[in-house]
Amino acid sequence: MDNCGIGRLSLEGDFYKIFFALFGINFLINLGFSMSDSFLSIYFNELGATAFLIGVSASSYQISKIFFGWFMGHTLLRFGSRAVLLTSIITFGTVFLLMTVSSDVYAVVALRILLGFACAAFRPVLYGILNCELDHVGLPKGNIFGSFDTSYYLSLAFGPLAGGLLKEKFGFTCLFAVSCILCLIAMIIYLFLLSKNTSKHIDMEETYYCKRSKSEAFFYFFIAGKSVMLACFLIYFPLYLTNELNMNTFHVGVLLSIPSVVMVLMLKTMGRLADNVPYDTLVLSGGLISSVIFLFLPFTHSFAVAFLLVGIYGFSGAVSQPASMLMLLRDNEDNIACVIGRVNSVMGLSFALGALLCSLLTVYLSIRATIISTSIISLFCMTIFTVSVIERKKH
Repeated sequence: MDNCGIGRLSLEGDFYKIFFALFGINFLINLGFSMSDSFLSIYFNELGATAFLIGVSASSYQISKIFFGWFMGHTLLRFGSRAVLLTSIITFGTVFLLMTVSSDVYAVVALRILLGFACAAFRPVLYGILNCELDHVGLPKGNIFGSFDTSYYLSLAFGPLAGGLLKEKFGFTCLFAVSCILCLIAMIIYLFLLSKNTSKHIDMEETYYCKRSKSEAFFYFFIAGKSVMLACFLIYFPLYLTNELNMNTFHVGVLLSIPSVVMVLMLKTMGRLADNVPYDTLVLSGGLISSVIFLFLPFTHSFAVAFLLVGIYGFSGAVSQPASMLMLLRDNEDNIACVIGRVNSVMGLSFALGALLCSLLTVYLSIRATIISTSIISLFCMTIFTVSVIERKKH
């Protein structure tokens, strides 16, 4: 029985057919998600929610993602890629459809919990399929993963910009409706290109390989530092730009898009670099650069300076992203779906705690103090990860 979830491929052409189908689905789903999620804090603000409730909403989504993400690797192995991927796409579409008709704050928080389940299911199944098929064709993994990740960051690049334009011209209802339509297109791609080739069941014996390595455990510190910064960047940095610098929604959308644009432009190059340069060096460099750059964000007073800083922030992410995946594969080649599920859970937990911490700091201090604090926390996490890497090399 084939444990990949998709039948074995004998030609690279067949592999690229699956690759581009997954690429398209990943782009469309994340485009719809980023369009709506980038302006969630502004949406809640329009509904009359407090800063604390905004943090609770973000945390509820992450807690749901944490809970389901920890078991999602096993779920994939148990039920197969067809059920997991299809369920995830349907859930995304359902959430966006319901958000078009709901204006109650607490109802939206409940939908965010459902969205957490969809996100927890989506990423492990995509990378599990892709990694398994790569084993059959023998292509350089750094290059392929770097290319595939551009679908995600391309959606993040266009998402805030498109979302900002839709919100300004037609309001949030239209924004959520467009996100729902994108999910429908993703489902059509799945039905025509993937469903007939996806196995219905994966051998349960594969679940015994879901073990955690020491390198993965220390990698969680890197993930935690990045996730705390991301929580601040997505939730409270837009509020800093609108409240402190008086920027409009379009300018906020542009600044939120810049890191993803830079990553799209640099990921393939950095993926090739990761195939030839030690993973640890690239991961550490990217993590430290992003933490230091984040420290300067609350001291910007113009759009141009903010544009430059968030561009460097995006470049640092491109440096570490492909190398991070290869680092995980180094010791977890046979259970990448389980590993991605656990990494997503740690990422979600860190994001949730970061969102709550940011909400408290914003209430009792200021948004500027919040951004500085998250940068310091990230530097602390990167220091621990750096020490672990040095110790690993010594032994």
